[in-house]
Amino acid sequence: MKLIITRPIDDGEKLSAQLRVVGHECLLLPLIEIHKLRNAIPPLSYQAICITSANGLRSVTWTMAQKNMRVLAVGPQSRDEALRMGFKTVEVCGGDVDAMIGYITKNVASKAGALLYPSGIETSGDLEGKLKIFGFDVERVKVYDAKPAQKLPEALKVEEYDGVLLYSARTATIWSGLNHKPIRCFCLSQNVADKLPDKWMKHVATSPTDAGMRDLLETFQKAE
Repeated sequence: MKLIITRPIDDGEKLSAQLRVVGHECLLLPLIEIHKLRNAIPPLSYQAICITSANGLRSVTWTMAQKNMRVLAVGPQSRDEALRMGFKTVEVCGGDVDAMIGYITKNVASKAGALLYPSGIETSGDLEGKLKIFGFDVERVKVYDAKPAQKLPEALKVEEYDGVLLYSARTATIWSGLNHKPIRCFCLSQNVADKLPDKWMKHVATSPTDAGMRDLLETFQKAE
């Protein structure tokens, strides 16, 4: 199939390479550009690091000591990036912010120390606020800005593609604001799909992972 990949450049290039191997033709069209805001986290002591985006890890210069801290990653992509960067103890917490909050409240002791949350300027799900309701001390540090695309390329002919891949609620919102032509949308989760207009063609992965998205594409292709 001919697919539009909307992920930021680092993740988008990896995903495009994976899809091309199985025969898909991909256009990399990032709808968000990542800009680091700071290069280091203050050397304070935390019991764990909360990650809702791999960009929260990439935007920080971590010390070797900090890489020994426990990492609570929202999903497999964030986990894989943490392991690639050298963190030793990394746990996947369910795939979205609500599941992550449930995991943390069951598996992390609120009185054992503060949680560090390196994030973008804009976030979804209010991880910090909801965890504080459960008695957690959360220090959110804004380490990057995810700037949205202002327009689509003039040469882009959306109707020539079989689908667009949308990996976040924010990307889905940006896409629906910039594109007004019908195209099938392959969504990482129901939360992503919910940000799109009701009448649009939407398909949701059974799990919020790259593997889940690849399975969705394969299933759809076989059905056709």
